[in-house]
Formats: sequence, C-alpha cells, structure tokens
Amino acid sequence: MEKIRVLWVGKNKFKALESLENEYQEKIKRIVSFKIDSLPKKGKNISGKKIIKEGGNSILKKITKDDYLILLDEKGKEFDSINFSNFLEDKINSPKRINFVVGSFSGVSEDVKKRADFKISLSKMTFSNYIARIVLLEQIFRALTLIKGMEYHR
Repeated sequence: MEKIRVLWVGKNKFKALESLENEYQEKIKRIVSFKIDSLPKKGKNISGKKIIKEGGNSILKKITKDDYLILLDEKGKEFDSINFSNFLEDKINSPKRINFVVGSFSGVSEDVKKRADFKISLSKMTFSNYIARIVLLEQIFRALTLIKGMEYHR
C-alpha cells in the first residue's frame, strides 16, 4: 500500500498538464510509495450537484477508517513550503496512509468535507482543479525533497 495517495475525480483533459502530472508522480515515487487515483466521472451531461454527490461517494469508497484525509479547500490552512514539509513529515511518520483529495470543478460533497481530518488551501487565489492538481503534486515533491535534504528547494 502506498504511503501517500492523491484522489481526484475525472481525467485531466489537457495533455500538457497530464504530462506534468505523470512527471511529478514519477519524481515522488522515487522518494516515497505514492499513487494517484483518478476516479471516473460518471456521465457527460450531469449537473454540478450530481457530480459532487457521485464524486464524493467514489472518494469515500476509497478511504478506510485508518486513512488520514487531507482535503484541498479554500478555507483550509495555508502553509509555506517549509511548514508544509514539516506537516507532511509528521504525517509520513504516523502509521496512517495520507490521502489528499482535490475536488472536481464543482467542489466536493459535504460527506467528504465532514470526513476530512485536515483541510489545506494552496492559495487565497482560486485555481481550476486541473491547475490545483499540478500545484499540489509540485508541493508534495518539494516537501519530500526538503524532508530528505535533497537539492531542489531554494
């Protein structure tokens, strides 16, 4: 089982961003056991509320009671990179698997929000979920290089 997992609903429709996702996934895997679960989005022409509900159900089916769930949320705690690496190191040293959840363009369900153990905000700015995925992956990689004392963060 992976130590860190990122869950999101739907495939990235931008090839350049998908390439970056894959690149960061490979970089992270060199440091820690890691996986991205891109959960299928059901239906092409469904409403935002239905996407949120179905996406939330898909996410919660993947989470066990022993998992630690970190939700990207605009009202979550903001970190600088060093403090995020300290936070992540603390979670890595716990026995729980760390799960980051990036919501769809419509957001996440209230059930996922309630299940979250912690909420983080990437910025006071709002990003599309596709950009948020890349920013999250880059920050996870940056945090891991800080934890391991590798040359990357400047």
